[in-house]
Amino acid sequence: MTYDFIDYKLAKDWQGSETIPAKPGIYAVFLKTTDHVPEDWRDDLKRPDHLLYIGRSADVKGRLKEHFSGSSSARSTLRRSIGAMMIDVLPLGHCYYTSDAAKNFRFENEKPLSLWIQENCLYNFRINHDAYHDETAFIKNFKPLFIRK
Repeated sequence: MTYDFIDYKLAKDWQGSETIPAKPGIYAVFLKTTDHVPEDWRDDLKRPDHLLYIGRSADVKGRLKEHFSGSSSARSTLRRSIGAMMIDVLPLGHCYYTSDAAKNFRFENEKPLSLWIQENCLYNFRINHDAYHDETAFIKNFKPLFIRK
């Protein structure tokens, strides 16, 4: 199991998903700096590895696109977590539960959240056909700040 995709120095700025393959894999999302987060969150976010989130998907390209430029936080733990952190700073509007059985919540105005994530987060990934097994090990080992429940 290689850890190179969890190296902040190798992470990439969001430029869209042109270079990301639509294949199964595991990915990491990093915070560039704590400069643009509310002050009461800064201490918790100061980590040498900058790691926010580790996830897995059958389609890494589609999943990262959902996180970075999606129109709904309902299926994204990363978006919901960042939105909750930034709710008093970004014009996200009302927060409400979705009508599906999962009862996830989303924000009325998702665009500011997408722009914030694109400007303040980095990503990296590794194509891995056993991503579902490896995700648990990576989360246990690296302890990202936001964890999918």
